[in-house]
Amino acid sequence: MGSEPGYLALDGAGNLYIPDYSNYVVRMVDHATGFISTVAGTGASGRSGDAGPALAAALDGPWSVAVDNAGDLFIGEYDGGGVRKVSGLAVAFSLPVTPPVGLPATGASTDSLVWIALAMLAAGAVLVTAQRRTNRVR
Repeated sequence: MGSEPGYLALDGAGNLYIPDYSNYVVRMVDHATGFISTVAGTGASGRSGDAGPALAAALDGPWSVAVDNAGDLFIGEYDGGGVRKVSGLAVAFSLPVTPPVGLPATGASTDSLVWIALAMLAAGAVLVTAQRRTNRVR
């Protein structure tokens, strides 16, 4: 399996999601069987595959994951500076991300937009993120 796992998450069924930073994929450990499968990413670094199958999406340094009550998977990309949403483990797309206060809307340093941690609140409706270098929770 991966050589550099990031922040883990559990879904409502007890399945464990593991972002594999150095292999550019997200894996899932099935709670019932213990079987490990890749659920997102091609294994190649990149930012492609929006609006397509999650396994055809290139991820750019997946580092953190969160799962909402609907089973949607959110992937924070350490290198890509964005958050991807995988809905039903079938279609991946990028969420709009606004730069932190103090950075311009265009030309912002992607180094400041690195998502260290993602989490869902108990209600499952609000995505909470922490950013590297800005020391902010959004």
